[in-house]
Amino acid sequence: MSNPLPLTVERNHDNFEQDLSTFPRSALIANRSELTHQSLNTQGELPSDLKGHIYIVGPAGSVDSLTIKDERELVLPVHRNGISIFNGDGMIYRLDFEDGKNALLTTRLAKTPCYYVDKEINENQDIPGILKFQSVGLMRFSPTLGVRTQGNTMCMPVQFANDPSKRILLTSDNGRPYEIDPRNLNVITPIGSNSEWKDIKMPIADGPFKMVGSAAHPVFDENTQDFFTVNWSKSIATMLTPVDLSIEKLEPLLKHLPNFIRKKHRKVKLIKWINDRLGLDDIFYFLQGHILKEGEMSNFFKPYISSELLTALKEVEKVILYKSIKDIDELLNNISSAFEEAISIFGKIRDMEDFVYLVRWNGEGSLQSWQVLIEENGSSKPVHLDNSLHQIGITEDYIILMDTTFKVGVNQVFGKNFPKWENILKILRKAISHTQSIAPAVYCIRRSDLEVHCESDKQGVKTVIAKKISLPQEVAHFAVDYSNPSGKVTLHVAHNCAWDPAEWIQSYDEIADFSKPINGFPMGSTDINKLGKYIIDVENEKILNSSLVSDSELTWSTAIYTHSPAPGHKINDIFWLSWGSWKEFQAHFILDLYRDYPLRDISLEEVLLKTSPSNIIRLNTDSMKIEDAYKFPGGYFGNSPQFVPRSGVEEDAKNGYIICVVFNAIEQDTSDTEIWIFDASTLSKGPICKLSHPTLKFGMTVHSTWIPTAQSSQSNYRIPIREDYASLLEDESSELQELFEKHVFPNFE
Repeated sequence: MSNPLPLTVERNHDNFEQDLSTFPRSALIANRSELTHQSLNTQGELPSDLKGHIYIVGPAGSVDSLTIKDERELVLPVHRNGISIFNGDGMIYRLDFEDGKNALLTTRLAKTPCYYVDKEINENQDIPGILKFQSVGLMRFSPTLGVRTQGNTMCMPVQFANDPSKRILLTSDNGRPYEIDPRNLNVITPIGSNSEWKDIKMPIADGPFKMVGSAAHPVFDENTQDFFTVNWSKSIATMLTPVDLSIEKLEPLLKHLPNFIRKKHRKVKLIKWINDRLGLDDIFYFLQGHILKEGEMSNFFKPYISSELLTALKEVEKVILYKSIKDIDELLNNISSAFEEAISIFGKIRDMEDFVYLVRWNGEGSLQSWQVLIEENGSSKPVHLDNSLHQIGITEDYIILMDTTFKVGVNQVFGKNFPKWENILKILRKAISHTQSIAPAVYCIRRSDLEVHCESDKQGVKTVIAKKISLPQEVAHFAVDYSNPSGKVTLHVAHNCAWDPAEWIQSYDEIADFSKPINGFPMGSTDINKLGKYIIDVENEKILNSSLVSDSELTWSTAIYTHSPAPGHKINDIFWLSWGSWKEFQAHFILDLYRDYPLRDISLEEVLLKTSPSNIIRLNTDSMKIEDAYKFPGGYFGNSPQFVPRSGVEEDAKNGYIICVVFNAIEQDTSDTEIWIFDASTLSKGPICKLSHPTLKFGMTVHSTWIPTAQSSQSNYRIPIREDYASLLEDESSELQELFEKHVFPNFE
């Protein structure tokens, strides 16, 4: 173990408000208003050959997000502690460049079936609070209704053989894909019925809205008109494996505890231990404020509290109220009974399982699924994920699945904060948190095997064997050349070394520069990132060649890429956007978590002194050199880059424009959120045009896409929502069935 560092850095507190090295808070405000063809103000000249439509997606808070002053639609998506900025209803933004003279903006919330239920419950005071959805960590769920599909990550264009124009699919890591109308942006239909998807069995969220693991970045092959995505799950044991805690260890412990604490001589010691370590006042506050009294948190906990546990908690309240450790026999007996009942929860936990399915769709019919297996020691076994399948790729002969660097563990799913219990929460987070897996697994599936070699297991499930290769360092996003000569696949990656976007700032975090924590934003990178190219021999499961590049100013928190959509089988230039290095995101927690990162290039002492702005670069994939770059000014943050080819000219890797969302910390008359337009061939010259409007407050956007024309969908594909939820609602209350009848079904019929 290395020696602890003095995790503090200098900051000029006298001029803090004007310090342009601070992160722009405008990224933390979202406008939930739905706009139609809003004309944007132009600074500079809008290129006449910039045509088409850009779709950008990002979370924009929830129906119960805190509003700003009198602005009902302006919300603070992460005002409640414990919520990741990636948690929120998807807002779809479309930028139209149709006449080469004006830029128009249209926005719509992603109104999936669960959105309407969430909205009605929040607005109708007569509906029991026990049904209410809560935002926790990376998800929004109700203990009696299930998990929200928020549709907040990416829009993907597809065009199948019978489609006269592009269709748009809305995707995210959690939930089925949904088709939206390219013109009015309304949600049309889910892709696949509920029965065609396997759900993640959540023991604390059981209801009609199932939690479905999918890919935020599925793929579409324009040559074969095939759409591929994945359907995956992790068991609670897999989620807990990195913290060395499993069901096998927990269940015997729970069975042993009742007898342990019933032994007379241990009772006083137990209460004294609780008092010494947690503080009776803190426990009393928690019980009074969150469990024993009616209120939001009481409703949150109610479905999980048995009568025995509630009795025990009330006894605890009495003990704490009178600061006494007398008469605790009944208290401990009730606690013992509660532990015994808790054992039954493990039946539900065991229903959670590890699986990965490859899913194919032809745009019209039912989904096709294959469970993905790997061969080890002469036998085949299901793929188990360390992190998640955030992205997949496609070549002419292979489907590429990568266990990407966005971990999904207990802390990401159940991250919740309660005031006055911050010390306990800090201890708990440290106990259950773990670093990202360093060597991500790449699973390559022969497309030909989907047609001729698939076998079915005893349950009739089709299976397919994947080849497995491991990369040397973490990867969140990647691109892949479509051409794979002689089974050689070329991957283009960003190595997110010691960067953990699945951990976010909490209000109780201590920041290295003493600044106030920015709730919900991903913590900063604790080492420099790298860009890489790998040539993989799939059939022999080995890396043939690799090239890496990094830059001390440009490759910090390298997040998102874009490249030319020009036809061809090889990616020649990639535009990578890095979020930069901001001292405000260097929390003691993340620095401690990655203190002993084994592949470190930059010492933590140097990391703490580093401030680097967000930037966008162009990487030549042949020379593996950064040939062009632009650094955003201090106090500015760029995100969601999109390449748009010039209209009417021959397409190539640099002949076009880069459009991105830019947040700033400068008060001005126009907007603190802007759209910047760059000439893709000369990034270093800076933006050639800026678009703005007072209503332009995007919040933290994610990914984008571009299509040349946007026409209303002509597809007849529909999943009948009423039929889709019929079996899931038949055992639910008449009140819930009526809610669906009045507020869900009419929106899809």
